[in-house]
Amino acid sequence: MALVENWSGTMYDTMNTVGVEQQPLRDANQFLGLLYVLFMIIGSLSIINLIIGVSINKVRKGRPTS
Repeated sequence: MALVENWSGTMYDTMNTVGVEQQPLRDANQFLGLLYVLFMIIGSLSIINLIIGVSINKVRKGRPTS
């Protein structure tokens, strides 16, 4: 999930889990799907915020002070 590739497949597999030594049941844990979506949104926003913050700091350091 760190590379944001095929995270939806992992989400669906996790949503189908029921318990140890039990067969998967389709959409047994729908709240885990919400957890994955929230994690991806918050993670993406924090990475974007980090990139913008670093870029702004580099621009500020590159300017001559008056």
